Amino acid sequence: MPGSHSHRQLGILSVALITYFNVSGGPWGNGSFCKWVGVAFGRPMGFQVGFWSWVSGVIDNAIYPCLIVDTLLPLLEGDKHTEDTNVLVAYAMPLIEPANWFVIRKDRDWGRLMSSLYWNYSGFDAAGAYAGEIQSPKTTYPRAMVLTVVLIAFTYIIPFIAISGADMPHYTTWDDGSYSVIAEKIGGTWLCIWVLISSVFGNLGLYVAEMAKDGFQLAGMADSGLAPPYFAQRHPDTGVPRRAILLAFFIIVFMGLFDFDTILGVDNFLSALSSLVEMSAAVRMRFSHPEIERPYRVNLSDKSLVVAMMLPFTLGVFIMVNELTKSWTSFWLNVIALALGYVCQKYIEQHPYHKYSELIQPPLDMNDLSEEF
Repeated sequence: MPGSHSHRQLGILSVALITYFNVSGGPWGNGSFCKWVGVAFGRPMGFQVGFWSWVSGVIDNAIYPCLIVDTLLPLLEGDKHTEDTNVLVAYAMPLIEPANWFVIRKDRDWGRLMSSLYWNYSGFDAAGAYAGEIQSPKTTYPRAMVLTVVLIAFTYIIPFIAISGADMPHYTTWDDGSYSVIAEKIGGTWLCIWVLISSVFGNLGLYVAEMAKDGFQLAGMADSGLAPPYFAQRHPDTGVPRRAILLAFFIIVFMGLFDFDTILGVDNFLSALSSLVEMSAAVRMRFSHPEIERPYRVNLSDKSLVVAMMLPFTLGVFIMVNELTKSWTSFWLNVIALALGYVCQKYIEQHPYHKYSELIQPPLDMNDLSEEF
């Protein structure tokens, strides 16, 4: 926290709820892991991770307008066969046929399943963004993460078990935003309208929250020398970074030209790439800088940490390859995003008046972890 103002530290419930919100809303990045990546692999890589995380967050925000449209479109077209999920679950329970849970279709799409699961459960690195605000992080982090996983799992699994057990309409007709159609088949028009309103306002809330986050993240990167100073300017009365938010808005409008799967392909690729670098930095720091005091340390030996990272690292590589190869549109959008990150980095390096020209000079002082970025 800047300044000398006193503030309360976050406890287990606060950390769990904040992480739950951001994971449920998709990937959520901030500058904290840029510090560690910068120490492990150099400042330029710290910039790239921050850039990938920010672009991933902005593109992720383009998903929510798509979901709103996908929810409304079948009803506007008058297709009757086309969130408050608690009400939907209550109505679906008496209609559940347990045999429906064990139906396995022949044309399984494992790539799309993994892509959707990754998007739904990614974003846990958000907790590292406010490590300095957490009370007793060594004990708070593990407990909060367990609570978060349970909350997220129940939020996703219980409604899905209910509607898949009822299977009305048949699951082969389900698509993005199908909750309202399912509600209409299970409980009639009033339940459809109830779920529709809940879904629209839920997605709208996530959109507004992530728009604000993306704007403040870019402004924070500009403050730290990781983005052009043009985006650091805030409104004198409200402190809102209008320029940063406006840039995010234009990117969202552009991504609105593409469908849900294409947006998800770019979002997941950049998010997975950022996560892979973060995990690699964590392992490297164990061996290169074991003396640094960490707010939270994984309770594993160095070799055990390497072994533990193999599974998520493999899954991350799979997600990246899957998103790159799902369509040529996703491939080229990801290539453009990576190229743009390189161009932005070189642009900032060539302007000596900017803070970033000072930050990239080695050697890196360990005190920079708390003073810069």
